[in-house]
Amino acid sequence: MMLKQAKIACDWIPAPSADDIRKQDRERLIATLLEPIEYDDEDRELAQRLIAEKSPEDIAAALVHAHRAAMPQAEDLLDSAAPQQSERQQGPRPGFEDTVWFRMDIGRRQNADPRWLLPLICRRGHITKAEIGAIRINPNDTLFEVPRTVADRVLASVQRTANPESDEGSLQIVPFAGNPRAEGGHGGGPRGPRAPRDNAGRPRTGGARPMTSDPASGVRILVDGDACPVKDEIYKVAWRREVPVTLVSNAPFRIPQHPLITRVIVSDGFDAADDWIAERADAAALVITADILLADRCLKAGASVLAPNGKPFTTASIGGAIATRAIMADLRAGGEQLGGPKPFAAADRSRFLQALDTLLAKLQR
Repeated sequence: MMLKQAKIACDWIPAPSADDIRKQDRERLIATLLEPIEYDDEDRELAQRLIAEKSPEDIAAALVHAHRAAMPQAEDLLDSAAPQQSERQQGPRPGFEDTVWFRMDIGRRQNADPRWLLPLICRRGHITKAEIGAIRINPNDTLFEVPRTVADRVLASVQRTANPESDEGSLQIVPFAGNPRAEGGHGGGPRGPRAPRDNAGRPRTGGARPMTSDPASGVRILVDGDACPVKDEIYKVAWRREVPVTLVSNAPFRIPQHPLITRVIVSDGFDAADDWIAERADAAALVITADILLADRCLKAGASVLAPNGKPFTTASIGGAIATRAIMADLRAGGEQLGGPKPFAAADRSRFLQALDTLLAKLQR
């Protein structure tokens, strides 16, 4: 319809087969290799060395092989006459006609992703991927289904593997009452806000204090969460000053259930957590990190930066810290046996608490 309105004539043809694609690839490869190019003296010197050791036919075959290796492999596509989704059998796949749903306390707002949720469910529930049906990721939680025949085994396993001290074990997995397939959504009706909890995960008494800072634009704390030793201290000050906290990491870990605390899990790509924090750092952000290069990026964005030992990074000190880091890296690369950082002590926690409170007070003025 769109093509007709644009007065574009087109003919629908069958998808090319893998043999057709390979044939065209060969023609394009020959055309590419026959194109005239300019050679320099170094190219000719290398060519003479190759001719002295191999025949022209072997050299040409090696050149063709190198070019073909960089080309994608051709694959047969589905026949255009294959039934569309609307023509296929509707309903659950075989084996999932009678299922039980489970709920996990992590959702899109915590950057839940099927790529790591699926293997986590397999490990916690001691089941295979084939035994997991639909996975529905909601804003604040995730629902998944398993056949009723394995539900008791899954429940026993997730209870046995629960461990508040580990990243995976701290995720709550409990049976979910309802059928999201039949109810067309989350199921169970609207849910109210969760009761705030303390650092041990127990409900806090006295009710939750209202959030008075805007997480998007107001004063906020961004935490480089992987291996951060002062999370509890951050929560304590944030709750008292009513400042939202976002902890960013490559893997899930336990956080208090509190409206001021948010966990963001990024991919396990190199510097993925650093990139997420640096992109959101500004003059209203206080970044907690021991990473010198991340600190430098955040300072350039106008943010305040505090190390877990309570020592602030500043524009005046960051240059020396980067230089020292580079020198230490060169020494280690040269085989020098250098000692690591000194153990984290109670004095560091005390210094961090005082420095964090002071910086927040300055930002909130």
